[in-house]
Order: sequence, then structure tokens, then C-alpha cells
Amino acid sequence: MLSGDNGSSVDAGTGTVAATIGVSSSTVTSASATTVAVAITSTDLLVSGFVASRDTTIVMTDQDDTINLVVGESNLNGVFAVIATGLSSPATSDTFAVSATAITGASSVDAIVNGDATGTVNVTLTDSAGSDLGVTAYSVNEVANASTALTGALTGQTMAFVQATSAGDAQGSEAVTIELGGGSDAVSLVLGSAQTEVVVLEFARSDLDERETISFDELADLAGASGSADAASGLILDFKDDVSALVGTTGTSLANVAVGSASQHNAIITYTHSAGNGFFVDVDGDGRWTDGDINVDLTEVTASGAGITVSGDVMTVTTNNAQEDQWDFELQDGNLVDELI
Repeated sequence: MLSGDNGSSVDAGTGTVAATIGVSSSTVTSASATTVAVAITSTDLLVSGFVASRDTTIVMTDQDDTINLVVGESNLNGVFAVIATGLSSPATSDTFAVSATAITGASSVDAIVNGDATGTVNVTLTDSAGSDLGVTAYSVNEVANASTALTGALTGQTMAFVQATSAGDAQGSEAVTIELGGGSDAVSLVLGSAQTEVVVLEFARSDLDERETISFDELADLAGASGSADAASGLILDFKDDVSALVGTTGTSLANVAVGSASQHNAIITYTHSAGNGFFVDVDGDGRWTDGDINVDLTEVTASGAGITVSGDVMTVTTNNAQEDQWDFELQDGNLVDELI
């Protein structure tokens, strides 16, 4: 059991990268196509995380705590997926060579999650005929670059990270439960690619005369590929009083949510607005955010006015970071369960 001091923080799993990134180079023939693609990858990168040999509970206080947690280690590859488009007069013997240099900003899990790792991507299109090959544009990891040069250096390109083919030396933790003791807490939670046991975030009851907010500063899953719902572990949002229903709203701020009879005691009501995104537990069932309700603020991890939808008994949260994770929380036994296994 780990415990936070009164109103302080718990940091578990440093999330540091235990390698210097070196990236491969590759050359392919154009095969007479107007589009040609090359993907180059780094060596395996071990990202540290909290690894417990037995089920572990982290107990926070009833004050305003900060939780910064990377559960499980990760074995990742950095990737530059490069595409040359609009090739004119391509020939089978033409070649496309890609390499990368000057990789910076990939020393921590925060940099990986937030897309802070960048590098220079060097491209070379070689015309076997010597005079007729042309290119309209390039893209790197689906981001367009309007260069029309056959040879050039595309600077400041963002590196993507994907789960390596094997787990390598990365280890997962046994099950981890984080008990939020109350107060307005700040949570940064990352699940490592090797994490196969469930992680549970338990929410305390709010005081009846207060409106408490749990803010997510980071939410990411490093397993699977970016932009995917596939991953290695599960996340459960566990509430003291069973959640009874899901009610979705769009274009309405938290302060202006008013769904009336569409709500009920302990329903979860979502909101997406330029002023903020998230959901709250409507404890008294009045359809509004009032005293005693628990608000979960997802503004920092979702796009402005978007990223949270409800369909039946499933609340989907799509994060607005480099991982672009899709979390599908299903209402099960009064909790929200993202079953990624």
C-alpha cells in the first residue's frame, strides 16, 4: 500500500526512456507508382514504469492530491512513416530513400504521449532516367509537407511511437488500485505497453455541500498503435455509489447542463464545450451540476469541445495527444469499464 501525504502527491513510475534513439534508413523502388511510402523505425526503447510484484493499493487523502502514475513498463519503437505523393513519370527503377537525424525530445513518457519527440527526415528521390521525375508533396506520420524537392531535409518532424513487436525487457505490474480520498485531485495516468493486469481508479463520495472536481492532466495507453482502441490492459472507473445510467450532451458547458428528467440518481452526464469537456455524477438526479456531485474534468486530454460521446451504455473518450487513444467505457455493475483485454 502506498499513501500520499495530506494534500500532497504520489509519483510512481518515472516514465524515463532508457536508450538513445537511433533510427534506421530505408530505400524502396517506386514501382512505377505515383505514390511511394517508406517507414523507418528506431531500435526498441524501454520506458520505465511502476511495477509491483503483488496487487497494490495507493490510498490518497481527503485533501487536494496530485497523482502522477505510469503503471507498467513499455517497449516501444519510434517511427517516421514517410510518403511521397504526386510522382510524375515514375519508373520501376526509380528509388526513394529515407533516413532520419537529430532526434530530440524523447527522454520521457510525457514527451512520447504529447508528441514532443522530433527529428529531421532526409528524403531522396532518385530518377533513373535522369530528368523526368517530379514530386508534388510529402507527408510524415500523416502530416503534410509541401516540399517539391527530389532531395531535401524535412526538419521538425514529429516522431510517432508504437508498441514493439515483442515485450523485450518491459514488465507489467500486478493489479493497481488508486483510491481517491476526496477533494479536488489532479491525475496523470499512463498505462505501459506491457501492462496486462487491470488498473482501478476509485472515486470517493463528494461532500453534500461541495462540488469536487477530479482533473485529468494526462491519460494515455502505450500499448497497441496510435489512434487505436486496442491495448494491453484495462481501466476501471469505480464509484462508491453505483452509476445508474449514461446521459450524453454536446455543445453545453458544465455550468449550463440541464437535462431534467433524462437524468436519475447517480447518472453520469457528459458535456463537451469550448469552456471544457468531461462528465459528472449526478448524485441527486436533478440533471444539473449541483452540490454533492462529482465532476471529472477531461479538458486537458481531449480536443476543444469534443472527444466524449455516449452511445447506449458506452462512453467513448478520445484523447487529443500523440497517442490518440480511444477509451470505450462500458457501464458494468455500476462502474465504467474499459476492457482492453
